[in-house]
Amino acid sequence: VPYTVAYATNQIGFPVQDDFYVAGSVTSQGDSDVLVQKISGVTGAYKTEFDGNGSASIDFAHAGGSHDDYAGGLYVYRDDVYIAAQVAKSCTTGVGVARLNGTTGTLNTAFGIGGKVEFGGTDPATCNVSYTQSVSPTAMSATGGRLGIVGSVRSLVQGVSDQTDPLLGVVDAVNGNILDWSRRPIRRLDSTTYGSGIAYTVFGGPDPSSPFTVAGTVHDDANGGHLDFFTSVFRPSSDLIFYSGVEVVRQIPD
Repeated sequence: VPYTVAYATNQIGFPVQDDFYVAGSVTSQGDSDVLVQKISGVTGAYKTEFDGNGSASIDFAHAGGSHDDYAGGLYVYRDDVYIAAQVAKSCTTGVGVARLNGTTGTLNTAFGIGGKVEFGGTDPATCNVSYTQSVSPTAMSATGGRLGIVGSVRSLVQGVSDQTDPLLGVVDAVNGNILDWSRRPIRRLDSTTYGSGIAYTVFGGPDPSSPFTVAGTVHDDANGGHLDFFTSVFRPSSDLIFYSGVEVVRQIPD
């Protein structure tokens, strides 16, 4: 059975912990599911109390889709394991988030529907060929009881692709409510956009008031599509769920 591992992290929130988790995918009979494994940091052995053998798989299967779901982020706080996934919908890809019990490996049914939530992507009964949208996650973090998922958003309008923009999605870590998600174009001070970009990493601080700090790459269309990197800060706000700080773009040397 083919396995792919993409993420690894330890638990935070405990004074002492000896275990860590890895996430990826497992493929069987043409169906790829998200895979989470719990491993002892002391012996390297699987923690068999975690879903019976140390490995738990999560299926976001959609009718009409390819059933290929891949890990797109991993975050563990105490006994809560959060996994983000790129989910195959009937037309495009969306984002799925699941919450597992870190001891037993079972889905926490208080989170979303049966332990899972989804957002983005296109999954109508009949695919709308005039407009579809693909959303893919690359990383996950948390701050103030909220999960931050970053990645990319790309749309097809009348079969023509628009630019790819960074994604920021925000999910309530307790109940799975989708608080906010949208594409976040990287803009200059004159409000024009740089070009296509993807957010690759996100960090949420330890304080409830800490922002999400996001980093990724963006193409500078005004400079021949030169690949630059960006950082951006999204802070909690009383008026909006999150508002964008000033993006800082730096050129990557040739």
